[in-house]
Amino acid sequence: QWHFLTGPKQAIKELMVRGFKIGSDDDPNLHSTFIVLVDTRGQIRGYYDGLDQAAMRKLRHDLAGLLKRSAL
Repeated sequence: QWHFLTGPKQAIKELMVRGFKIGSDDDPNLHSTFIVLVDTRGQIRGYYDGLDQAAMRKLRHDLAGLLKRSAL
């Protein structure tokens, strides 16, 4: 199951920059090629470049590991 971020633009920007540590206050673009894997506890488990095939394989591997341990 996927969850996508939505809400007021400023709240999303703050979460991206201060929470996920992607983007910057100076960059008005709220889209990124990076995917952030977050578990059910809100802990960031990894960053993956959505345009990189090796990174996507790593994401699948890491996600499978989390699902196995029921941490997600």
